[in-house]
Parts: sequence; structure tokens; C-alpha cells
Amino acid sequence: MKLKNITAAMAALAVGTAMLTSCCDCTWQPGPEVAADSQALYFGELTKYSLQLGPDDSRLIPVTVGRLNNIDAQASIPVSVVEAPEGVTVTPTADFKAGEATTTIFVNAESMPNKTTGNLTLAFAEGMATPYGAGTPTLTLTLKTAGSWMPVAENVAVTAKYYPDMTASLYVLDGTTTFKIPNFLNSGLDFVFDPVEQTEYNTKIVPVRTNFMTTADYYGPENDTYPGWIFYNTKEAEYPEWAPDGGAKAITWMEFDYEYVYLNFNGGYIDLEPYVYFNDGSANYMRIQFYFTPLFNPFQAAAE
Repeated sequence: MKLKNITAAMAALAVGTAMLTSCCDCTWQPGPEVAADSQALYFGELTKYSLQLGPDDSRLIPVTVGRLNNIDAQASIPVSVVEAPEGVTVTPTADFKAGEATTTIFVNAESMPNKTTGNLTLAFAEGMATPYGAGTPTLTLTLKTAGSWMPVAENVAVTAKYYPDMTASLYVLDGTTTFKIPNFLNSGLDFVFDPVEQTEYNTKIVPVRTNFMTTADYYGPENDTYPGWIFYNTKEAEYPEWAPDGGAKAITWMEFDYEYVYLNFNGGYIDLEPYVYFNDGSANYMRIQFYFTPLFNPFQAAAE
């Protein structure tokens, strides 16, 4: 009895499959063929196809070019620039050594004007590219350049618990309200931040672009009880250790709670209170305050 049921079910499935096939009017088309003597080139996958280039970012953008055919041969293949923003140049050829399956070309946006946006499209000659590689036969990037850093306050007075008073500068990215304190507490690292939430008296701030790690990344989202960030050297991939006054008491860890970081632009101060570990084994909250007289109002300038 069971065998009959199985046989009947298989027969019904076969009929149903035949009906679906007969009802489909789709036609299968093979992909484009690649000539046997072609290198079968492709542009490698990028993590982002829209790039915001800040004033501190390298404007030399590496692009991987790969090949699937004739890998044993040396080759120099022209790269075609279909369109490009003003001031952008591209390595004219993809040069492979014998045995190399990939090589690197560069998009150079050093001369692209600030505060502009444009598309870059790259391709190869007809018959040279393939859609079957680990990428694309053509490449289109949207490039956006930011303005320059403008001084918004000079001779900023800085007080930091455990250390003598010092001075700093405060910059803002032209046309925005992204701020930067260069050489934060004499660490050699910049502190770049955005105002994000207006409270009754102050504006909360969060770091952007560089030199931080979120506490969610470090502890894991499930253990991130007090969301914030950790001061981190993103270029060297290490936690900075330094003494702001050049003395023996060095900071080895600085963790900010989102609830205790404020900017009061009209009042002329920034108030931070990170939890800090020191090289002598001690740890405590360390209040850091910046007092400044603004040269102009970037909030007003960005709104205009």
C-alpha cells in the first residue's frame, strides 16, 4: 500500500513539473562569450561604490584588476575611462607579470576640486572583459569630495584631571558641522566628531571617521550596557598609550559613555568624562573640558 502511494505521488509530481515547464515562455540565453585569446579581464569587487573623500583621506584609490585567461603571459592592457569627474586620473594600463592573476591600478582624485561630486566609469576594449570573474566587466564609482578644515577656535584652553592645563585648536569641516580637535590631549591622534542630539542645555556628540572603536564592537552588542566608544588608533590598529604632559603617568585606555560627552557651542565649551585606565594600575573617570571663543558659527554657515 505504501509503495502504491509513493508511486502515485511521484507521478503527480512529474505531471506538475511538466505543466510548469510547458506554461513557462522564458527563454534561456547564454552569457556573452569571451574570445580564447582574450585576457578575460574584470574589475575586483569594492566595499563601497560611493566614496566620500575627506580632507584627511588619501585620494589615491586602489582598484584590483583580475584576469581569467592567459595568466602565464605578461600583459599590459589599456584601461578605458568612459567618464570621470574633473581632476580625476586613472592608471592608463593594467600591467600583469607572467603568472599574475591580479594587479592593481589607481584612481587619483588628488586634483578633484573640493565640495564636488562626480561619476567615474572604467571599462576595457570590446572582447577583453568577462562577466564571470570575481567582480564586474565595467566599474562605476561615485566620488564626493569634502571641503577643507577651517579653524573655528584657536588657543583653546584644556583642563584634564591628573594633568597640567594645556591648549588646543578646534576645526570644522567647511560647509558642515563636523568638528576636529587635532592632536587630542597630545596623543598624536585627531578627535573628529559630529553633534547628534540636542538636549535642554547641550548637544551630545559622537566620533566619526577615525580613531575610535564602538563599545558594541569591543564588548559585543549583547554586553554593551552603556553605549559609547573607545579611543583607538585606527591607522595603526592599536590602543594608544601616552602621557599628555610627557610624564610618567600614561593613559592606556580611554572609554567614553555616550551620556557624558557634550558640546555647548554658544557657551564655548566641550565637556567629556571618559573612564580611563593608567599604566600605574589605577583607573577612574577623568573630566576633560575645552573652553573656546569661536571665530564664526559653523551651524549658521552650514544652514546658509
